[in-house]
Amino acid sequence: MTFEPVKPEIQPNAPVVSFGRPKQVNPAQQRSDPIQQPLSPPLPVESLETPLLAGSLTVLPSEQPAVPEIAGFIQSQRALAESGHPENIRRAFIQLSQLYEHRQLGETERAMMQPILDMLALQVIYARDTHILEPPYRVKPGETIESIARDFDLTPTLLRKINGLPESRALPAGTTLKVLYGQFDAQVSTKRQELTLLLGGLYAGRFACSLSQTGVPAQGGEFYVTNKTDRSIALNNGLLLGTANSRNTTIVFADHDAREIFDILSERSVIVLE
Repeated sequence: MTFEPVKPEIQPNAPVVSFGRPKQVNPAQQRSDPIQQPLSPPLPVESLETPLLAGSLTVLPSEQPAVPEIAGFIQSQRALAESGHPENIRRAFIQLSQLYEHRQLGETERAMMQPILDMLALQVIYARDTHILEPPYRVKPGETIESIARDFDLTPTLLRKINGLPESRALPAGTTLKVLYGQFDAQVSTKRQELTLLLGGLYAGRFACSLSQTGVPAQGGEFYVTNKTDRSIALNNGLLLGTANSRNTTIVFADHDAREIFDILSERSVIVLE
């Protein structure tokens, strides 16, 4: 068996390209000025703060032996990630994100890769002082968290969380923020019973879920958020993402996980059910 490496040479300014589903746009929420920015050159990694997502899944080891070529590739990305160099961290994150849904990836390789990818997502996306995808943003006079979040296609709550800003705090001009270009989307695997967050095709975390006995369609598809509250997310096919305490929920998450997911996904997000 020959393993096909996933984009082994990614230049520092190259845009993200994923083997997974292309980023979609909710037709009901299309912008007149869609944000499709290339990645900026990375800046030096600063101290890593407590990440936003703690992770809620436990990957059980598989008895199936790993494919040597894939295992070797994963280990090479681990070495890049552990080098501490921003460009290497960025490259490993992009390549492992692309590998996550690769057709040749088995459960053994997935279990081997998952801790590395989870660590990279926490560091690159959610840690406050690591500016690996975009340079720090300096707040201009008159700007607010809401206006900046809108410009970057993020939820204001997520932007506040990443930067450790309480709801009541004002945003003086000159403040330095960590920013990312959204939007966040998600894939729900009914087989693995987990939701995977995606940021422009990049892996952005995963959460365990359970499926109700009724209401989940037999066939998958691509669906759009039609209504979002702090308790649930409704899709255009009638599915409802929420907690066990929410009425008519079809895809159920633990309370803490649901709060994190709802803070990240927006009314522009696309949800793929597989």
